[in-house]
Amino acid sequence: MHSKNALDALQWVIITGRSMGYEGRDPKDIANLLDEAEYLVSLILRGTPQEFSEHLDHIANKFPMCKYAVHKYRQAESSAAVEQAA
Repeated sequence: MHSKNALDALQWVIITGRSMGYEGRDPKDIANLLDEAEYLVSLILRGTPQEFSEHLDHIANKFPMCKYAVHKYRQAESSAAVEQAA
């Protein structure tokens, strides 16, 4: 499942981790977020879109500041589905 939308979502998760660092958040929380992001890479390479989406939801539930990544991913996936159907 190699998708530009998935890569964009991963980028937003990483950006969130960087922002957490600038905000002085607990390094363990940042490391935990990066662990979750690392698994997204595996899902992009070997997973299904459903697995990726579910793990992205898991991350957003654990780290609410990542909800923007989920929103942008869903929005892009929805637009892509409409384009394919046309």
